[in-house]
Amino acid sequence: MYAIQVPDRARVQQELADRGVQTNIHYPFPVHLLEAYRDLGYGEGDFPHSERAAAEVLSLPLFPEITREQIEEVADKVIAVLEG
Repeated sequence: MYAIQVPDRARVQQELADRGVQTNIHYPFPVHLLEAYRDLGYGEGDFPHSERAAAEVLSLPLFPEITREQIEEVADKVIAVLEG
């Protein structure tokens, strides 16, 4: 997994998709807010850094067969979206 953190994840994800780059959100919720951990008593705002990361982290394409050219293409498109 290769993840980046961007403040406007939905926009960046859509613009990358429009340019042919598939992305994913692997951890959309911070652990302390998951149902499985509710009995620990944590709530929204208790771990602001993890909450921010859950809202902003976006996984870029990465797989064993990815070529250097594909990596550079993805990087160029990410830069273009972020600078755009």
